[in-house]
Amino acid sequence: AEPVRAVNGLIDLRSVKLDDDTAAIRLDGEWDFYWHQLLGPEDFYRETPKQLLAVRVPAPWNDAVLSGESLPGFGYGTYRLVVYAPKVDEPLALRFAAPRTAHRLWVNGRLLSAAGTVSDQPETAQSRYYNRIIPVKDEAGVLEIVLQVSNYLHSKGGLRRSIELGDASRLRQEFDMSNSASLAMFGV
Repeated sequence: AEPVRAVNGLIDLRSVKLDDDTAAIRLDGEWDFYWHQLLGPEDFYRETPKQLLAVRVPAPWNDAVLSGESLPGFGYGTYRLVVYAPKVDEPLALRFAAPRTAHRLWVNGRLLSAAGTVSDQPETAQSRYYNRIIPVKDEAGVLEIVLQVSNYLHSKGGLRRSIELGDASRLRQEFDMSNSASLAMFGV
């Protein structure tokens, strides 16, 4: 079967089953993106922000076109995705392969992850990244993901790796095993 994909900033996973074969679902597809705007969740409650682009995730934002021009690698923006969560009994989590720059991530209005300093100015931005598992709670079956990213370090900016939603305990177990294997490989 074809994987479910985000379209116009929305992905519907209500019919997807998490089981032994599927621990997580990639939130790939078209996310809403606001170039040169650092928006928080509250900005979407008041009114719809302007200059919306639909961008592919995972992909560098350089692939997006605004006013006939490809976006540059350096800059900043806000991603947004609304997820209709799968119906599950177990807690959910995001497997977040952080952008290789600075970010702030909210789910349903709660800041759940931040690394580095997101900024609209190269002088005040600080790049920092790490992968992590982020427990999330859906509200009435919905997750609203708002993610600010700034990049002044790499030639390609944005979300270049998939973010996944899945069973929190299985994702944590896989993450811990992966980290243990990496440590063993380097003899730590």
